Order: sequence, then structure tokens, then C-alpha cells
Amino acid sequence: MRKLFLSRAAEIFVFALLLFAGSAFSQQSSAVRGQAYDVTREASISGTVVSYTVASATAPLGARMVLQTSSGQVTVHLGSSGFLEKNHFRLGLGDSVRVVGAPVSLDGQPLFLARVLQKGTQALNLRSLNGVVLGRQGTPSADQSSRQGGAR
Repeated sequence: MRKLFLSRAAEIFVFALLLFAGSAFSQQSSAVRGQAYDVTREASISGTVVSYTVASATAPLGARMVLQTSSGQVTVHLGSSGFLEKNHFRLGLGDSVRVVGAPVSLDGQPLFLARVLQKGTQALNLRSLNGVVLGRQGTPSADQSSRQGGAR
């Protein structure tokens, strides 16, 4: 009887843990989904990297950089830093880059969602044509991403 009670308690604990984890994931996902990638607003920006963060603490999670453009600083979401590393794409302060993507507002803050990142002759697709971040589990691999369409 006691083993049955402990077994049920363990099942309830695991269920609650999974429920909490799913809730936390959906909060981040819904924050990003609320600002879906809009290809009709797609633009190209160029500038100099003034900061680079491998893992942002705020949604959407992932790598971010601040780009100094001719019209001011722009925060750019790059997606998975692991995807950048896997594709041997390194960013450093002072690098000149070009980004194709779409501007959004997240929690009242402007954010540029990068689809294509270019540095010199190296270009990497970070999102599919409909804005899905590449390199996450269940999304196209680095080999497939090179066929998703390049910079305009």
C-alpha cells in the first residue's frame, strides 16, 4: 500500500514538473508567436556590431547583437548561437555585417528578427522564408538552410 502511494506521488510530481516546464516554454513561444515574422516587412540593414550576446535572458531566447547603423542602434535576434558555431560563423565587436530580416515590437521594445546574416563574403540563413528559426531540433539542418533562399 505504501509503495502504491509513493508511486502515485512520484507520478503526480513528474506530471506537475512537465506541466510547469511546458508552461514556461509556451510563455516564451507565445511571446515570439505574437510577433510573427512578416515577410512583407522584410528589410536589409547594415552596420557595425557593438555588442554580441550568445544567450539572451529575455524572449526570444538565443543569440543577439546590437548593430550600429547609420540611423541608430538596432537589436537583432539571431536565433541559436549553436547554429552559428556549427556553421563556423563568428561575430566580434567592430565587425561590419548586413542583415536581412523583419522588424517587430516585443513587449514594446523594437527587435529585428534576422533571416540572413552576411559578413564579408560569408552569408548564413538563420530563418526559413516564413521566419522559422533554423538549427533548432525539428527544423532544417545547416545543409538544408543554405537552400532556403539568400540575401536580396
